[in-house]
Amino acid sequence: MITLLFKNFSYADENKVDSKKITRTVAYTLPVYHLNRLPLNEFISTNAFNMFLDTLDPSKSYFLKEDIDTLSSSYPSLHRDLRKGDISFSKEAYEILMKRMKDRYDYTKSLLEKEFNTNVDESYFWDRKESSWVENKNEWDELWRK
Repeated sequence: MITLLFKNFSYADENKVDSKKITRTVAYTLPVYHLNRLPLNEFISTNAFNMFLDTLDPSKSYFLKEDIDTLSSSYPSLHRDLRKGDISFSKEAYEILMKRMKDRYDYTKSLLEKEFNTNVDESYFWDRKESSWVENKNEWDELWRK
C-alpha cells in the first residue's frame, strides 16, 4: 500500500498531470459547489489540516509531535497555497509519513527478533484518537513495543 501511494505521486509527475491546475480548480470550485458553500479560508484550512492528519494517522502512532509541529506551520496559509496550486504541504506530510512508517517497520522487525516477556502486567489503549502525539523516540518505541 505504501509503495502504491509513492508510485501514485511519481506517476503523476511522470505523466505530466497538472496537479497545480487541478488543485487551483478544486480550491476555487469547491466553495461554490459544496453543500455548505463555505469560503475556503483559515477556518476551513484548519479543519482540513486536522482531518488530513486523522486520515493519515488515525491512531496517532506514526507521526511524532515534532512532525505535527512542523506541518502545523503550513495550515494557516493552506487555503492560499491551494488557490495557487501549491500542494507541497501534502507532499511533505506524505514524505514524513513514509519515513516514519519505514522506521516503525524496522523497529517492529527488531522487536520480533527478541524474546517477549509475557510476565509483565501492562496495558495498551487501542483507541488513541483522544491521545496526544508522542513526544519523543523513547515514548514512540514504548508505544510500539506494547
